[in-house]
Amino acid sequence: MKSAIRLTPADRNRAMGRLRSITIGTAVASLVAVAGFGTVAAATNPGSSKDDSGGTTAALSDDSSDTTTTTTTTTNSSSLKSTTTTPSTTSGKAHVSTGSS
Repeated sequence: MKSAIRLTPADRNRAMGRLRSITIGTAVASLVAVAGFGTVAAATNPGSSKDDSGGTTAALSDDSSDTTTTTTTTTNSSSLKSTTTTPSTTSGKAHVSTGSS
């Protein structure tokens, strides 16, 4: 059986240099790929739209009667507090529609 040939210090240094360059190249390529995908995603996704009050409106409809209650949530971005107006009475089944599909 043949034993492995020992590498000289110069050969080991060249191998370590190749490994280092491959590692750095992989890291740089990964960063470029993440930045590229992020740029494409940001350019193609328009995001969500909000109404003029800066809040989200949801309509609650009761299946047992033809009444609809609207709930509006407004968020103040400077204090990050949320104010919610909720219906005072509920009965029967409710269906929530926020306008998204």
